[in-house]
Amino acid sequence: EKYGIPSILLMESAGLASFRHLVERYEVGLGSKVLVFAGPGNNGGDGFVVARHANAAGADVQVVLLAKPESYKADAKTNYESVKRLGIPILDIFSTEAKDANKAVNKMLEWADVSVDAIFGVGLTRPVSGMYGDIVEAINRWREGGGGHVFSLDIPSGINGDTGDVMGVGVRA
Repeated sequence: EKYGIPSILLMESAGLASFRHLVERYEVGLGSKVLVFAGPGNNGGDGFVVARHANAAGADVQVVLLAKPESYKADAKTNYESVKRLGIPILDIFSTEAKDANKAVNKMLEWADVSVDAIFGVGLTRPVSGMYGDIVEAINRWREGGGGHVFSLDIPSGINGDTGDVMGVGVRA
């Protein structure tokens, strides 16, 4: 606010910087398979930006939507709409039965080379549990089983940004 930089530009910059790191560290580009887990807030919005840039670079991209589409606000909503218009495949976790959702997520993880954790950021205030906890545990099992790389935006989901404590369950990036 102090410098008058629009929040959409800040989100774009954060997502682009994260995408560039994926390119440098994991050589994400043509032929890569990138799976983005987009949470309910601005961290999810950053994930949509990463998805757009990975798609533009020739990667195969899929997004797991961990919030109802209508719940996205402002900049996150704008970036969600862009991903949708680009035709990037989106699994809306709330539109499937829990059992089917878990199967779909595990199948998508098996497909991926890189998983992007854009679920929760530094604003997390409560323990991760329920559906979100199940997703975090699936990501961790996939990583530990040699499935691929996990890259967290902002901070690994489930980690308290002030204390570093795990809040329920945390992504191991």
